[in-house]
Amino acid sequence: MPIGNPRGARHSFLEGLHEDGYFPDHVVDEGWTILLALCPDVEELIATREW
Repeated sequence: MPIGNPRGARHSFLEGLHEDGYFPDHVVDEGWTILLALCPDVEELIATREW
């Protein structure tokens, strides 16, 4: 599911980890996949103020 918040959609959350070289790219990509999966839940919580 795409990120609904335009500001969040433009942000490169893990770009620094890719550039660092310490973390393997496949591990950073897995983290990116997890963040994308969490985004709808976070956006819903923020929208409903249930946090």
